[in-house]
Amino acid sequence: MLKKDLSWHFPGSPEEAAALVRGNKGYQYHAGGTGILRNKSSAAAGFVDLSQTCLEGVHFSQEKIEIGSMTNFTDTAGGESPSSSCPMALISRAAGTAASTPLRHRITVGGSIADSPPWSDLTAVLTAAEAEVFIISRDGKEQALPFIDYYHQKKDLRESLITKITLPKEKGNVYCYKRFTRVVMDYQLFSLALIGTKKQNKINDISCSATGGKKVFISLDEVRDFLTGKDIDPDMLKTAAEKVPFDFSDSPGFSAEYKFHLFKTLLKDGLFEFAGIGEEDI
Repeated sequence: MLKKDLSWHFPGSPEEAAALVRGNKGYQYHAGGTGILRNKSSAAAGFVDLSQTCLEGVHFSQEKIEIGSMTNFTDTAGGESPSSSCPMALISRAAGTAASTPLRHRITVGGSIADSPPWSDLTAVLTAAEAEVFIISRDGKEQALPFIDYYHQKKDLRESLITKITLPKEKGNVYCYKRFTRVVMDYQLFSLALIGTKKQNKINDISCSATGGKKVFISLDEVRDFLTGKDIDPDMLKTAAEKVPFDFSDSPGFSAEYKFHLFKTLLKDGLFEFAGIGEEDI
């Protein structure tokens, strides 16, 4: 339970918010609020609400897409002209299928990156899209990190404030996002993100990332190396889907062996969708 004598603060800028957390032991950031009970907030001495820090919105420049950390999943899913950019379309698809409609109005991009909750984990998408994370660090300095570096340093960056992420606007011309759940509202067991370039009947390049194994997330480099530069062929895609380096753990309702089978099926379906191959083409 939360403490009854919590201190709440409503700073008007990201710099002020970061200074409050930096200068007060036990203060935590409050964005959409969906992770408060999950993150042992009973130890929180106070919350720094980010609603007035002007960190919302999706913005396009000539080379980059910028998404403010306080942008909720509803607005991310409806980002400006997502069809014009595969990275934006990829994150829009992930945001638009996460959790439920009421929760998507609360869940924020920054909170999902900082916490990686099972209902709105963007790890596979941001890895495949080569996202960059911008933070105000513990010492008050602004810093930009590749998402993969931020992820591995996350424990050391708990007091840092995520201000925005950027995506390369022109990366790839085809993408695919898949998630496996038992029912639509369930937490995802796996997620899979594919983005790359396909010209005529050849895969020029492809980035593949997934979550759900013992290592939480992984880049499917063997799949990438096997497919890059190859002509598209259904049998080749089936072979690529067998190249799964994931180790899985038993969990309620799913053995490790069954998870392995499910993920290979998800990967095969994702590769076929990426390649533009339907059942009628097999």
